[in-house]
Amino acid sequence: MQSTLELRADTYAAIYQFNWDAQELKNEEARGIRCWRGRRKSRRRGRRLEAVGEARRTWRGGSGGDA
Repeated sequence: MQSTLELRADTYAAIYQFNWDAQELKNEEARGIRCWRGRRKSRRRGRRLEAVGEARRTWRGGSGGDA
């Protein structure tokens, strides 16, 4: 019982560390984007903010392409 519990704890720790590293990498990539803070808070809200920004940019551009 103890060995399986320890194994499970190690597995969870490894998964958490991997996810943390991936999140840090994503934040590094998204640092140039304005809404990277919102994306870190919740993935859904960040994606929605990004989509809104994209739509606003194209809408402001008028004739799509030159923002």
